[in-house]
Amino acid sequence: QGACCGGGDSDADGEDEGRFPRRRRREQHNCWDVADGNSVQVRGPNYLSDHKKIDSKSPMLQLLAVDLFAGSDLHHYAASKRFRDRGDDFLLLLNFRLPRLQLVTVWAVPEDADWSGSHEGLLLRRFLHDMTDEERNKRIKLLPRVLEGSFFLKQAVGSRPAVIGNSCSIAYFQEEDYLEVSVDMVSSSTGKSLAGLLNSGNCVVELYIMLEGQAPAELPERILGGLTLFHVNASEITS
Repeated sequence: QGACCGGGDSDADGEDEGRFPRRRRREQHNCWDVADGNSVQVRGPNYLSDHKKIDSKSPMLQLLAVDLFAGSDLHHYAASKRFRDRGDDFLLLLNFRLPRLQLVTVWAVPEDADWSGSHEGLLLRRFLHDMTDEERNKRIKLLPRVLEGSFFLKQAVGSRPAVIGNSCSIAYFQEEDYLEVSVDMVSSSTGKSLAGLLNSGNCVVELYIMLEGQAPAELPERILGGLTLFHVNASEITS
């Protein structure tokens, strides 16, 4: 069944399930949905020599739930009352602590995925279970894309993936059944831009996460997952 969080659950049937629900109608605001990653460019198999990027294959992970709430000091989300794990899959949590706002995504890691033995699959397994925190800091990347919004916002956010650990402090909480990546973005320009997008109410934004391939045996890259945030005004969402 996956995880049930303070935000919307991807399997919920109720029209207004969760404080931050999954999208069910085209005109719906203050909601999220899975982004399929069409046209997202990643490092190709020979990127280290030819610097060519290719379209990513489909996302590797399953997005189970998204939570959005006021505050920025809940460092360990998975240990809080907002989170309740009811599934058997290993989970990857991304906890983005923004200025006065937190955005948390919960992803399931499939056991028998078609990518398990591939370059990208082996890299993911290492990231989840074997890398040091210092190594992880150099790998995880965030790619924001503003689909609807002003030219100024699109310019401010950009559309290039960035290694999060280069500009933000990251804490990792490793347990037998999950890894939480808790990112302090309160003082970063990316965090401020993202918080602005989530308070505007008139933007559609995609967020993708991926791991940087830094050796031939780690290429091509593949997006781990993506989500779309529709016309979010965080002040209208119950904390």
